[in-house]
Order: sequence, then structure tokens, then C-alpha cells
Amino acid sequence: MKCNYNLILVLFFVMAIAWVFFVVATPFGDNSHLEKAIQGIGIFVAIFTAIVALKIADVKKFVKTEVEVFIDNIDNTFKTSELPVGWTKFGEEVSFYRTNFKITNNSGFTLRNPTLSFRLPREKKSLQKVNDTYLEGFNSNIFNSREKVRFLEFADKIIISNSNLPYLNHEETQIIWFILFFGNMNPFTVELSINCENAEGITKKIRIKPKELLEKFNS
Repeated sequence: MKCNYNLILVLFFVMAIAWVFFVVATPFGDNSHLEKAIQGIGIFVAIFTAIVALKIADVKKFVKTEVEVFIDNIDNTFKTSELPVGWTKFGEEVSFYRTNFKITNNSGFTLRNPTLSFRLPREKKSLQKVNDTYLEGFNSNIFNSREKVRFLEFADKIIISNSNLPYLNHEETQIIWFILFFGNMNPFTVELSINCENAEGITKKIRIKPKELLEKFNS
């Protein structure tokens, strides 16, 4: 919770004035009330300066990032005739691509305990063959630290987040990849949210264009 420094300063200023009037109005003897008032003002000024310094140091920061998306591998290719019902509509074969999200911290400061959250379309899940059984899901290096992984499922979206990074330095890069199914090659959106302890978070809507990604991958 952020401190309301302006309110604290106003209240403190009012208290200082009230204290000075109280000291001046109280009989302490010859000039003693004036000396007390001057001493009190010195203390209030010192505390006031400290509060102002804290206010300056606690300026709100915002996360700024650059995200580059690229494909670097075809993870699996299956014949649709061997797959469960429904896959033949995508042709004779389907492929699943390792899609990388290269995230660079451009905030100008280190992010403390950043949490990366991806909101992915459910239909972009990949398939894996395990013991003659096809398993559907999102394969990703975001699961490298499973105790920090969180899931939230909706009818058409899945949110996957991980908070295992202790920090992300300025201009440092992290690559998170997912094995995705591009289907009919139509563009789709992936939302990336980055939150941390020492700055306001950010959410980016990343437009994925499979045809352009594949052209770069094949070139």
C-alpha cells in the first residue's frame, strides 16, 4: 500500500503550527517560550525534510518491456489419420511449433521478484505422444520451477504464471517458449502480464501471425 505523503505533510505542517502557538501562548518565564518554539521548529523542519526525501525516493515506477516472438523449432508432426477425431479437418498432417517470447526489461531498473503471466487461447495446445497415447496441453519451459506455477482456466483461455525469478535486471533478457498449434494459420492474440514488487505491472497484447513467423523460420 502506497503512503499518501501529501496528506502526511499537510497534517504534519498543521501540527507544527499548532505546537508553535501552544508554546508561545504558554508562560515559561523570560524568553523561554521563544527558545522552546525555535527548538521545536528545528525538530519539525528536520522531520519535514525527511518526509520529503522519502516522498521523492518513493516515486511510482512502471514496468517497460520489449517482446520479440519467433519460432526456432518444429516440436512434433503427426498424421491426422492417427489422431483422435476432429484433427482431420486440418489436413493430412499437423505440426506443433516452439514459439519463443523474448522478453527484455527496458524499465531502467531491476525488477524484484517478477511474475510472468501468459493468457493463451485454449485451442493452441499441442499434442505429445506418450506410450501410444496422445496427450494435449501446453508444453513450456515456464514449468521448470513447478512450485511457482499457477493456472487459471476459462472456457476459451488458460492463464499460466510463474514467479520463480528473483529479479530481472535492466536490459536483461528472458526467453519463455511454448509449443503451440497454429491450426488454420489465422492470427491470434497472447496476453503477457509482468508484475513485480517494486513497480506497477504491465499487460501486453501480443499479436501472433503464424504465416509471418513461419516465413522467417523457413528463410
